[in-house]
Amino acid sequence: MKKIICLMLATLLVLCFAACDTSSEAPKPTEAPRELTVAELLDLIEKNDANNNTGRVMKNSMDASVKATVPGLTMNLTMSMLQYSKEDGDNSVMASEFTTTFPGEEAEKDIEYYANGYLYTVIDGVTIKTESSFEEATGSSDNDAEEPSDEEFINVIKESSSEIQSDGSYKIFISIDTTKDISFLYELLGGLDSDGGEINISKMDIMLYVSAEYLVDLVEIDMVVSMVQDNPDVGSIKMEYTMKVKMEIMPQDFVIQIPEDIDIENAVDSSQEEL
Repeated sequence: MKKIICLMLATLLVLCFAACDTSSEAPKPTEAPRELTVAELLDLIEKNDANNNTGRVMKNSMDASVKATVPGLTMNLTMSMLQYSKEDGDNSVMASEFTTTFPGEEAEKDIEYYANGYLYTVIDGVTIKTESSFEEATGSSDNDAEEPSDEEFINVIKESSSEIQSDGSYKIFISIDTTKDISFLYELLGGLDSDGGEINISKMDIMLYVSAEYLVDLVEIDMVVSMVQDNPDVGSIKMEYTMKVKMEIMPQDFVIQIPEDIDIENAVDSSQEEL
């Protein structure tokens, strides 16, 4: 289930960055803040983000309610995630905590840390390190679909609006029309159906909070995704995810901390030790 969340986040990142490249012409920033169209703002964001967010830490948080249905049984559970990541070549770093809560049970936590080519996890109180790429650690390696074209993205926008704030910042709202051809979204989520499952997106609303310098400070995504897979042992399994995701660019001097439960110094190499 954690892989599903990682893939969804990787997909949403690609989608959001694609949204910031939907216009070829846009006005240059002026000293006095003024109303701009969504297309104008997205173009300015795309130009400025390319030069200002390299090596920056991104904070991803997610809260989801999950309805799992198998023949004769329906179960509701909740999931949350907090992840800090910085993609910067050999200096890439990631720290994350996944929490899953089943009805009537204590919350289960899964803590991970990535640095210097190793993914660190905790199993029964022991820190395990596994050689890994940053892409493998964050789940983005399972997502090799191409970024949607400007036309593909624009054609599926149901509603969009921009609003200037008193401090010169902006709010951008984009709602995706899931009744249209959103095949590019299903291609981005292709890593989820490796077992031949069926994926359906029934809702996706995106809110971007943009600074006066046309830099994205925060992205909020409200979406509903369902998955159906056939299991030879239990029959058809349906998972319905109602997710709220936030993606926030942290200040330049923000440093990702090693989680308390991760003991890097005494970590056991998974390639050399059997558990």
